[in-house]
Amino acid sequence: DTLATRIGVNKSTLSLWETGQTVPRPHELSATATALYLPAAWVEAVSEHIGRRAMTSVAAAASDARPPVTGDLLR
Repeated sequence: DTLATRIGVNKSTLSLWETGQTVPRPHELSATATALYLPAAWVEAVSEHIGRRAMTSVAAAASDARPPVTGDLLR
């Protein structure tokens, strides 16, 4: 019985969470808390952290976005 099995996800999904490549959905956070005997406050704290991280990523992507340079601009 692995943690991934107790949460109801594949081992590869758990690995993606661990490496920060993806984040768990709310129901997966709840399942994780239950599997690890963590309090509900843990789910709330992690959800807030994920939300802040997502907003930071969106802001960073927006600031990195530049309009494409076309040939006309280079003449």
